[in-house]
Amino acid sequence: MTAMKLRPIRFGVVGLGVFGEAHLSCLRGLRAATGIELAAVCSRTGERAHSMAEEYSVPRWYTEVDALAQDPEVDAVCVTTAEHEHAAATIACLQAGKHVLVEKPLATTLTDADAMIAAAVQSGRHFQVGHLLRFEVLYTALKERVAAGDLGDLVAIACRRNRPVQETDHYRRVHPFFTMGSHDLDMMLWLTQSRVHRVRAFTRMTRPGPTPDVAWGMIDFQSGVLGSLETVGLAPDQGGIKVDDALNVIGTLGTARIDLTRAPLLIWTQEGMTVPGVSYVPRTRGAVRGALREELLHFIGRLRSGAAPDYGALAEVRHGVAVALALIQSAEQDSDVLLAGEDRVMVEPKTI
Repeated sequence: MTAMKLRPIRFGVVGLGVFGEAHLSCLRGLRAATGIELAAVCSRTGERAHSMAEEYSVPRWYTEVDALAQDPEVDAVCVTTAEHEHAAATIACLQAGKHVLVEKPLATTLTDADAMIAAAVQSGRHFQVGHLLRFEVLYTALKERVAAGDLGDLVAIACRRNRPVQETDHYRRVHPFFTMGSHDLDMMLWLTQSRVHRVRAFTRMTRPGPTPDVAWGMIDFQSGVLGSLETVGLAPDQGGIKVDDALNVIGTLGTARIDLTRAPLLIWTQEGMTVPGVSYVPRTRGAVRGALREELLHFIGRLRSGAAPDYGALAEVRHGVAVALALIQSAEQDSDVLLAGEDRVMVEPKTI
């Protein structure tokens, strides 16, 4: 009996930096299993767009988002631009009738977040925000245990994320609460299923740059859970540890801990010891896998299901944007910041 051939879902990728290329690699590895095709790529730099199209056998490349959005041979788009550019690319693609997966964070302002959500609802297309940790096996296993009540009522959550200096410098284009910190903010919202009442944050700048390289935050959830957020970019580049991430959850009946620094894979060579990051976007057998693969499989599955788009998770993701803005405002004003009922941060932070 011959299996029915799936109608191809033709993907475009907008933004071809490190993570955009990771999406390309992962999508290429999923072609045979899911029936997708790589149809087009877009980068502001023509040389980059052309080279990525050649390397990943993509038939068309563009330097303008609108051109890709209007391409009738593209069904779905991964938006992997710089964080503050998510809105323009996402809205253009949704309004052109494309399904969109935009990398985290959703946006860096509530105005952009609201415009993106409105565009998704008006388009009737699938829209997913790529919060990677929701698809990483350690975090999803923890989520299931928390949801089952195995830890009792949650009391406190502590998150740490310390990355090498060189990697951090690349992402200092926007505030760390929107880059590394957005992972942990989203995870706390996902685990607690609670909105935030109040925040207090502190930042430091140990090296010159447009944004801080040290950011700490305290989060008071409406449910009573206390959260702490440590986002630092000072791990030594030659230290051998690519991912120094940890999450500690305390409940009334138990505790849980994820520590990616103590990874199951350690490698010793004449140059020293390394701890390769194998959770988020590991590259094995010629393609990116790990949590990014699971994230894209989920998105493709929604497109294949024939089900109506589900926009329910967007309110929680939007709240994450509001919390990040409140943390930035708190650090700038050196004071507590309360989140209003509609997530309207009263004063726009100076630094995004």
